[in-house]
Amino acid sequence: MKSFIKKFLFYELRINRCPSNGLAMSWLKKDLIKLSNLEIAIDVGCGKFINKRHFKNKFYVGIDSNREFLIKGQTYHPNTKFYCASILDKIPIKGDLVVSTLVLTTELFPKERTLEAIINLTESVNKSGSLIITIGMSNYIFKDQIIKILDNNFKKIKLRQYGNFNKKTFFSRFLVFLMAKVPKLRIDENNKMFYIHAEKKGE
Repeated sequence: MKSFIKKFLFYELRINRCPSNGLAMSWLKKDLIKLSNLEIAIDVGCGKFINKRHFKNKFYVGIDSNREFLIKGQTYHPNTKFYCASILDKIPIKGDLVVSTLVLTTELFPKERTLEAIINLTESVNKSGSLIITIGMSNYIFKDQIIKILDNNFKKIKLRQYGNFNKKTFFSRFLVFLMAKVPKLRIDENNKMFYIHAEKKGE
């Protein structure tokens, strides 16, 4: 019973997390609903498939460099298709929807290889497909170059700031709600965390 409650609170509800990450995730959930018609979805940096349940696409493929995470994730999502690979290598499969959120923003990611990762992700998106990524404080210095790469490969790009509350708290859900309703809480010159949605198919 204890393990069930823990799984529900921290895996399903994810109550103890950074509000900024929670806001990015709330946007991702909404975008995934809109993009559920895209056939092949690739989750780069999927970890233990914690976000798989939000993908409603016909095919889901998880990619992560940590094989132990992938194997562990299969205990929750049996028979899930995955590849053990790094975002810094050529993505081993192409998709109509490619998602890589909260991956480039981690402390372990080598920021000097940011553009290399962006190019790999961009090249893995099929014609008329979509790419969703996040960038943070460590790779914000490459923002203009990232936008240039995306401009050269996509017809429509949307950027949204999502940072400011970056420490874990049990009040995360409440702060996510406030940031979503009051943009001034997350939009300022010091907030260098961006959620980016690029589409190859224009309006």
